Amino acid sequence: MTSQPVIHPVILCGGSGTRLWPLSRQQFPKQFVPMIQGKSLLSLTAERLKPLLQTSVATPITLVTAAEHRFLARDAMNQAGLESKLLLEPAGRNTAPAILAAAIELERRAGPEALMLVVPADNFIPDAEAFARSVRAGIEKAKQGWWVIAGVVPSFPATGYGYIALNSEAAQEAMRAGSHPDCAYPIKGFVEKPTLDRAQDMLLAGGHFWNAGIFLVSAGTAIESAKMHCPGMLEQLNLAFVESTKDLQANALTTSPTELNDVSLGHSFSNAQSISIDYAVLEKHDKVAMVPFSGAWSDVGSWKSVAEISCEPDAQGNRYMGNAHTLRASHDNFVYAQDRPVVTVGVSDLLIIDTPDAVLVAHQSAVEQVKEDVA
Repeated sequence: MTSQPVIHPVILCGGSGTRLWPLSRQQFPKQFVPMIQGKSLLSLTAERLKPLLQTSVATPITLVTAAEHRFLARDAMNQAGLESKLLLEPAGRNTAPAILAAAIELERRAGPEALMLVVPADNFIPDAEAFARSVRAGIEKAKQGWWVIAGVVPSFPATGYGYIALNSEAAQEAMRAGSHPDCAYPIKGFVEKPTLDRAQDMLLAGGHFWNAGIFLVSAGTAIESAKMHCPGMLEQLNLAFVESTKDLQANALTTSPTELNDVSLGHSFSNAQSISIDYAVLEKHDKVAMVPFSGAWSDVGSWKSVAEISCEPDAQGNRYMGNAHTLRASHDNFVYAQDRPVVTVGVSDLLIIDTPDAVLVAHQSAVEQVKEDVA
């Protein structure tokens, strides 16, 4: 029986999460906020990776995060009880520079064949074993030089997600695999955030999966594909490493301090184009495959999603977190109260978020406007 290859996790910790204002802010983004069962999304993401780290080789988790968030990231990893190293960005430049910087660092540390699992810090996936099965199903394709993406089986016609399209035969096989996929399927293409009508058509037709922003790829494949599709970006990233500084971790979990130094990327990182890995590489590349994931998944991109994964509704459809209560004639509200009591009477369809220094009250139909107003 062959042993499982070592997987090197990379967690992307960028983004300001302003849709979840006032709980999430630029200086304290949602991925670091203890919002689910007293834990942050980053801590939960790190814990979800543990089944993939049960190998004979100790593998640190790499976090790519803003320099100003380094201590928040370190605290989350200590809470999860996992070794880590940080790649510190001088400025946020979207997912392509972040992923490719991680690939450069990993290739130097572990060689071009090292497999890199890239996950967002702010996804919520409660079934860690199901997630691990999907990742393992993509290993062979990734070893053969493919980018492998996780595709979530859609449960409703979402207009806020990008989609991955498979041809009809591959889609049928993927759906039959269900929660036990055994391989990755070459994709047909990508569909950007669709209209509601198109999302409904895709859901009915099948063969389309939500793009979760989770990737399995070797460090060498990532770098070679960047040479093909975005060589200018790769040049800036290599310069950023030349300009970088290394800082010894103050971390009791560290067993190899010289290997787990945090890296502060140089100013050339800020010159790299701000673009997603989908646009920079994947939509132009011919070796992209998908592994289906049929478990529960959320990108926790709205207060609605926070409510759904955090608490059950009462008989009137109200959901409450913290010190929140209803007296009478209130229905379909979501109230988050950190400290002082918040009581609803005779109101409906409201979002009420109470924090020590700010309160948000909004109709649920208008909640998407919050990001525009606080950005």
